[in-house]
Amino acid sequence: MLKDQSPKDLLSKLNTNLENPEIIWNSSTRAELLKFVDQQCASQGPDGSYDLKDSHSFAYEILSKEVFVGHVYLRVYNHQPDYEVSEPEAFSVALVESLP
Repeated sequence: MLKDQSPKDLLSKLNTNLENPEIIWNSSTRAELLKFVDQQCASQGPDGSYDLKDSHSFAYEILSKEVFVGHVYLRVYNHQPDYEVSEPEAFSVALVESLP
């Protein structure tokens, strides 16, 4: 969203609930992210630095049960099949590769 959106549009979307095949952003995901950021701020080093290693493994617990293939949440895509994914070729390849 950062590469395609104006800052005003991005800030507006960050403060609303969104659910489309490529993003699920709501009060639960917002709360999880804010909790993580608060924890990181509390662990600030004496020199004012932060250890960012935990940020590499951050994942939203609320989204852990969502099937996510090729940057697309399949449950949402099944409810919005006319949605145009941003990278349809990559999504198609990932979908085929995810088959058993």
